[in-house]
Amino acid sequence: DTVDFARPANWVDCLPHEGEFSVPEDRAVVNGIFEQALSHQLLWLEHEPDKSLYRYFLARRESLIGAPRVRRSLLNFLEEFGYKSLKHARQSTAFSPVAAAALSADG
Repeated sequence: DTVDFARPANWVDCLPHEGEFSVPEDRAVVNGIFEQALSHQLLWLEHEPDKSLYRYFLARRESLIGAPRVRRSLLNFLEEFGYKSLKHARQSTAFSPVAAAALSADG
């Protein structure tokens, strides 16, 4: 038996749904815990003044939990990622809508 420990900087490269489990049923349990933790993190980050981390994790959500990608309309995209308008999105410098669309494969 082995265990891999991820440093805080590289945990996003060691995803639970891609791991090897000696007990196959553990995959669903670990994935559920990870998805719930990510959801709580997103709820917390959504209310931060700087939306960069929120947008990053929201854009990566499907890839992080192994879910199918989400297709959004322009209005849904702007709303979900916290851009007040298309003009506001174009002026964003912290985490651009292009970066969010590319990471979420929503383009």
